[in-house]
Amino acid sequence: MKPGAGFGTHGHRDMEILSYVLEGGLEHKDSTRGGGVIRPGEIQLMRAGTGVTHSEYNASKTEPVHFLQIGRHALDDAPRRRRGAAHALAPGRHAWVHVARGSVALGGRALEEGDGAAVSEEADVQLAGHGDAEVLLFDLA
Repeated sequence: MKPGAGFGTHGHRDMEILSYVLEGGLEHKDSTRGGGVIRPGEIQLMRAGTGVTHSEYNASKTEPVHFLQIGRHALDDAPRRRRGAAHALAPGRHAWVHVARGSVALGGRALEEGDGAAVSEEADVQLAGHGDAEVLLFDLA
């Protein structure tokens, strides 16, 4: 998002929204009196429930902000930053892997920054990192 740019007040309901900042600062304000600046490596989970309005702006007038925002209905557990190279999947579960930074190998297949991959019918997710990769892993029903 360009310096000073953003999304004015808008509403959501019956969903949860995860914001993950890679660079810069994302200023958030919402109708539950929540707010603040989300910085790199921080995660914000907003639960819209019966309804919430919010706005998001680049906190800087000179530097861009780079962030990911994922909306999900009925999310049981908030995704979290992981340092391990493997994640077990219970029977009948699936996974989504998103490479936020760097590159990784998923089951021998190279994934680069911005790539995503679905994993189904596997007992686990095996990731091999290359340098300082950042990966979001979602364990899904």
